[in-house]
Amino acid sequence: MKRLFNYQNGEINLILNEPPLLRDYPDSLREEQFSRPAYPISNTYLVGLELKVHTGGRMCYGLLAAQVEPCERRDSIMISVAYTPGNTVRYKNSLLTDDRYVYKGLPEEYMEFVMNRIRMAITEQERCPQCRISFLYAANCEVGSSPMLFGIIAEIIIKIICTGSINELPGMDQEAFTERYIKQYHILR
Repeated sequence: MKRLFNYQNGEINLILNEPPLLRDYPDSLREEQFSRPAYPISNTYLVGLELKVHTGGRMCYGLLAAQVEPCERRDSIMISVAYTPGNTVRYKNSLLTDDRYVYKGLPEEYMEFVMNRIRMAITEQERCPQCRISFLYAANCEVGSSPMLFGIIAEIIIKIICTGSINELPGMDQEAFTERYIKQYHILR
Protein backbone atom coordinates (compact mmCIF):
# COMPACT_ATOMS: atom_id res chain seq x y z
CA MET A 1 0.00 0.00 0.00
CA LYS A 2 1.18 3.50 -0.82
CA ARG A 3 -0.43 6.71 0.46
CA LEU A 4 0.45 10.11 -0.88
CA PHE A 5 0.19 13.13 1.44
CA ASN A 6 0.41 16.55 -0.25
CA TYR A 7 1.64 19.65 1.57
CA GLN A 8 2.11 23.25 0.44
CA ASN A 9 5.87 22.75 0.16
CA GLY A 10 6.20 19.04 -0.59
CA GLU A 11 4.90 15.48 -0.53
CA ILE A 12 5.24 12.29 1.47
CA ASN A 13 4.68 8.87 0.00
CA LEU A 14 3.99 6.47 2.89
CA ILE A 15 4.92 2.91 1.92
CA LEU A 16 3.52 -0.18 3.70
CA ASN A 17 4.27 -3.82 2.83
CA GLU A 18 5.22 -3.00 -0.74
CA PRO A 19 8.92 -2.77 -1.68
CA PRO A 20 9.35 0.64 -3.31
CA LEU A 21 12.03 -0.47 -5.77
CA LEU A 22 14.05 -3.44 -6.97
CA ARG A 23 17.28 -4.16 -5.15
CA ASP A 24 19.24 -4.45 -8.39
CA TYR A 25 22.21 -2.37 -7.32
CA PRO A 26 25.42 -3.15 -5.41
CA ASP A 27 25.37 -2.35 -1.71
CA SER A 28 27.06 -3.12 1.60
CA LEU A 29 25.46 -3.64 5.02
CA ARG A 30 26.28 -2.12 8.37
CA GLU A 31 24.79 -3.88 11.39
CA GLU A 32 24.42 -2.97 15.06
CA GLN A 33 22.65 -4.52 18.01
CA PHE A 34 20.95 -2.47 20.72
CA SER A 35 20.04 -3.83 24.14
CA ARG A 36 16.76 -2.23 25.14
CA PRO A 37 13.66 -3.27 27.06
CA ALA A 38 11.70 -4.92 24.27
CA TYR A 39 8.39 -6.62 23.70
CA PRO A 40 8.10 -9.56 21.27
CA ILE A 41 6.37 -9.16 17.92
CA SER A 42 5.11 -11.86 15.59
CA ASN A 43 4.53 -10.01 12.31
CA THR A 44 6.89 -9.18 9.49
CA TYR A 45 6.21 -5.96 7.59
CA LEU A 46 7.80 -3.21 5.52
CA VAL A 47 7.46 0.50 6.23
CA GLY A 48 9.01 3.39 4.33
CA LEU A 49 8.80 7.06 3.47
CA GLU A 50 9.57 8.91 0.29
CA LEU A 51 9.91 12.62 1.04
CA LYS A 52 10.07 15.63 -1.28
CA VAL A 53 10.40 19.11 0.26
CA HIS A 54 10.73 22.50 -1.45
CA THR A 55 12.89 24.83 0.64
CA GLY A 56 13.24 28.26 -0.91
CA GLY A 57 14.63 27.73 -4.40
CA ARG A 58 15.88 24.25 -3.57
CA MET A 59 14.24 20.84 -3.53
CA CYS A 60 15.20 18.08 -1.04
CA TYR A 61 14.48 14.41 -1.74
CA GLY A 62 14.94 11.03 -0.06
CA LEU A 63 13.42 7.56 0.10
CA LEU A 64 14.11 5.03 2.84
CA ALA A 65 12.23 1.83 3.66
CA ALA A 66 12.82 -0.85 6.30
CA GLN A 67 11.87 -4.51 6.57
CA VAL A 68 10.87 -5.44 10.15
CA GLU A 69 11.08 -9.06 11.33
CA PRO A 70 10.70 -10.71 14.74
CA CYS A 71 13.98 -11.45 16.52
CA GLU A 72 14.57 -14.18 19.08
CA ARG A 73 17.26 -12.30 21.01
CA ARG A 74 15.63 -11.18 24.23
CA ASP A 75 15.50 -7.43 24.86
CA SER A 76 17.41 -6.51 21.75
CA ILE A 77 16.94 -4.74 18.47
CA MET A 78 19.08 -5.57 15.48
CA ILE A 79 19.60 -2.79 12.95
CA SER A 80 21.11 -3.18 9.50
CA VAL A 81 21.46 -0.41 6.94
CA ALA A 82 22.36 -0.96 3.28
CA TYR A 83 24.48 1.71 1.62
CA THR A 84 26.02 2.19 -1.81
CA PRO A 85 29.52 3.30 -2.78
CA GLY A 86 28.20 5.55 -5.57
CA ASN A 87 25.22 6.54 -7.67
CA THR A 88 25.07 4.01 -10.49
CA VAL A 89 21.50 2.71 -10.93
CA ARG A 90 18.72 5.19 -11.72
CA TYR A 91 15.35 5.18 -9.96
CA LYS A 92 12.65 6.25 -12.39
CA ASN A 93 9.52 6.14 -10.19
CA SER A 94 10.33 8.93 -7.73
CA LEU A 95 8.05 11.72 -6.57
CA LEU A 96 10.19 14.10 -8.61
CA THR A 97 8.87 15.44 -11.89
CA ASP A 98 12.37 15.32 -13.35
CA ASP A 99 13.83 12.04 -12.11
CA ARG A 100 16.92 12.03 -14.36
CA TYR A 101 19.18 12.47 -11.33
CA VAL A 102 17.56 10.06 -8.87
CA TYR A 103 19.52 6.94 -7.96
CA LYS A 104 18.87 3.77 -6.00
CA GLY A 105 20.67 3.42 -2.69
CA LEU A 106 21.75 5.35 0.38
CA PRO A 107 25.08 7.12 -0.32
CA GLU A 108 27.96 5.74 1.75
CA GLU A 109 28.88 9.23 2.94
CA TYR A 110 25.44 9.57 4.62
CA MET A 111 25.84 6.31 6.54
CA GLU A 112 27.37 7.55 9.80
CA PHE A 113 24.91 10.42 10.18
CA VAL A 114 21.92 8.14 9.50
CA MET A 115 23.19 5.52 12.00
CA ASN A 116 23.61 8.22 14.65
CA ARG A 117 20.00 9.37 14.12
CA ILE A 118 18.79 5.75 14.32
CA ARG A 119 20.71 5.24 17.58
CA MET A 120 19.24 8.45 19.00
CA ALA A 121 15.68 7.51 17.97
CA ILE A 122 15.98 4.06 19.56
CA THR A 123 17.44 5.31 22.84
CA GLU A 124 14.58 7.84 23.16
CA GLN A 125 12.04 5.00 23.28
CA GLU A 126 11.09 3.45 26.62
CA ARG A 127 10.40 0.08 25.02
CA CYS A 128 10.94 -1.20 21.52
CA PRO A 129 9.82 -4.25 19.60
CA GLN A 130 12.17 -7.21 19.80
CA CYS A 131 13.02 -7.25 16.12
CA ARG A 132 15.45 -6.89 13.25
CA ILE A 133 15.01 -3.63 11.34
CA SER A 134 16.70 -3.77 7.95
CA PHE A 135 16.89 -0.50 6.02
CA LEU A 136 17.29 -2.17 2.63
CA TYR A 137 15.58 0.23 0.23
CA ALA A 138 16.72 3.76 -0.52
CA ALA A 139 16.84 6.35 -3.29
CA ASN A 140 18.62 9.67 -3.41
CA CYS A 141 18.77 12.66 -5.69
CA GLU A 142 22.14 13.70 -7.04
CA VAL A 143 21.52 17.35 -6.15
CA GLY A 144 18.66 17.49 -3.61
CA SER A 145 19.53 14.84 -1.03
CA SER A 146 21.34 15.32 2.27
CA PRO A 147 22.33 13.25 5.30
CA MET A 148 20.05 15.43 7.44
CA LEU A 149 16.98 14.57 5.35
CA PHE A 150 17.77 10.84 5.44
CA GLY A 151 18.34 11.09 9.20
CA ILE A 152 14.87 12.59 9.64
CA ILE A 153 13.29 9.87 7.48
CA ALA A 154 15.11 7.14 9.46
CA GLU A 155 13.96 8.68 12.77
CA ILE A 156 10.34 8.80 11.63
CA ILE A 157 10.46 5.16 10.52
CA ILE A 158 11.98 4.11 13.88
CA LYS A 159 9.22 6.00 15.72
CA ILE A 160 6.53 4.31 13.64
CA ILE A 161 8.06 0.90 14.40
CA CYS A 162 8.76 1.50 18.10
CA THR A 163 5.36 2.98 18.90
CA GLY A 164 3.69 -0.08 17.41
CA SER A 165 1.44 2.10 15.29
CA ILE A 166 1.97 0.22 12.02
CA ASN A 167 -1.62 -1.08 12.05
CA GLU A 168 -3.01 2.45 12.51
CA LEU A 169 -1.22 3.89 9.46
CA PRO A 170 -3.63 2.67 6.73
CA GLY A 171 -6.54 4.51 8.37
CA MET A 172 -4.60 7.57 9.50
CA ASP A 173 -5.39 10.80 7.68
CA GLN A 174 -2.78 13.37 6.69
CA GLU A 175 -3.47 15.66 9.64
CA ALA A 176 -3.07 12.88 12.22
CA PHE A 177 0.07 11.53 10.50
CA THR A 178 1.61 15.01 10.37
CA GLU A 179 0.79 15.75 14.00
CA ARG A 180 2.20 12.45 15.24
CA TYR A 181 5.33 12.06 13.10
CA ILE A 182 6.20 15.12 10.98
CA LYS A 183 5.30 18.31 12.88
CA GLN A 184 8.33 18.35 15.21
CA TYR A 185 10.77 18.53 12.28
CA HIS A 186 9.29 21.74 10.82
CA ILE A 187 9.98 20.60 7.26
CA LEU A 188 6.46 20.40 5.79
CA ARG A 189 3.53 22.77 6.11
